[in-house]
Amino acid sequence: AARSAVWPGGRHSGVWACYGRGVTGPESDPQVSTPTTTPDAGAGSTVAALFEDWPELVRWVAGFYGIVALFAFGYALFSRHLGEFLGDQAPTLAGVLGAFCVGLVVLGVVHLGTRVWPAIDKGVRELATMIGPLRVRDAAVLAAVSGIAEELLFRGALWPTLGGLVGTTLLFGLVHVVPRRALWGYPLYATFAGLLLGVLRGASGSVVLPIVAHFTINFGSLWWISANHARLTGAVVTVPAGSVVTEGTPSASPTPGQAVPAQPVDETVPGTGSGTPEAS
Repeated sequence: AARSAVWPGGRHSGVWACYGRGVTGPESDPQVSTPTTTPDAGAGSTVAALFEDWPELVRWVAGFYGIVALFAFGYALFSRHLGEFLGDQAPTLAGVLGAFCVGLVVLGVVHLGTRVWPAIDKGVRELATMIGPLRVRDAAVLAAVSGIAEELLFRGALWPTLGGLVGTTLLFGLVHVVPRRALWGYPLYATFAGLLLGVLRGASGSVVLPIVAHFTINFGSLWWISANHARLTGAVVTVPAGSVVTEGTPSASPTPGQAVPAQPVDETVPGTGSGTPEAS
């Protein structure tokens, strides 16, 4: 019986020994070395290590919007409007695609505005300074948590309380006031976006469509700002010792540690000569 629970060659199965099946474990077999294992710190350390990889901005924003989402759910529950929290209609595929297109239209309008209205361009540059460069993953997380939480609150929990489109749109614009002179127009932009998101909510009867459009707008904006961060902020790049400087830097052979102004991102589409932003 003992021989039936061993691997070929006479080495006993450590798995069977651990379960006490009457088979001698590897510690008594001179041909098998006992591996050295490191005690597991537990699931808590794994979760902590996972969150350590996220920038502080992402952690703070995710925590804040988590609270917003919980507040939205609690408000809908205690105001007895939980049945309308996500709307009264199921979203359709056509509606989701339409919401995605609405998000793209908003992005296109903003990017066009940066070229024809200096105030919008100045505001975008200020946002780039505040946010900093982000990885695509970080931009997606920020867009998701903000889009979901804000829509659950404004187009979800507060929709029946504030009378629908008008009330939620005005409040949405007010809460986006930023105490920076360069961003004086940001509440106007938020009001415009909130109006479109409210129209989606009213026309579809679902909060899912505003969430899709909101995520598209936020992710597209964060991604484009990060991709063009150096150009928007005029950041400088320090050349490490031993680095090879590519063509286009002010000096062909800068000294180690020399600060080199970041070069503008070439936004020209090959073969067209147009300067369409990458996010468009």
